[in-house]
Amino acid sequence: MPVPTSMDDSFPSDGTFDSMFTLFIVIFVVAAIGAAVVTVMNWKKASDAGVNPFTMETEAMTTLIKSQALAPEKTLEQRLADLDALHAKGTISAAELATARAEVLKSL
Repeated sequence: MPVPTSMDDSFPSDGTFDSMFTLFIVIFVVAAIGAAVVTVMNWKKASDAGVNPFTMETEAMTTLIKSQALAPEKTLEQRLADLDALHAKGTISAAELATARAEVLKSL
């Protein structure tokens, strides 16, 4: 039984594998550098804004949850009742009430 004299005898290579492997390595390195640059830029932007980059997603979600952005929209009747309640308390005048009611009804 003949013994191969080198490892190249057992794997025929025309250079295609080597060039594909090199291309893969180049693409991987470029992607890793790009990801690192984007991460550093985002980190700096968050730090400059006074936000802790480790907790900014939680801070944003907490702020959103506490805001009225996710609250269900009030019905027409509720909005008009709120205006009437403000007028009854004396917070807004009769003219302001009329203007506000007209705006609410116009938004339909």
